Amino acid sequence: MRNLERAGVSRSVAMKLTGHKTEAVYRRYAIVSSGDLRDAVRRLEDGYISGYTSAAAKHTSKRTAQKS
Repeated sequence: MRNLERAGVSRSVAMKLTGHKTEAVYRRYAIVSSGDLRDAVRRLEDGYISGYTSAAAKHTSKRTAQKS
């Protein structure tokens, strides 16, 4: 699941591929590492993820830094 999400496969498609019928079960196994969070923040800051402003990236970056 983790690799599917990293590859940009939608959750609904990933659930079909893995045979998970509910979001709750899918989320149980969809582990997010601190590295995954850092990569997402970097992408936000670099503008790779459309629909997010740089202000959202900065806010997310601050929250991630505080948790580390």
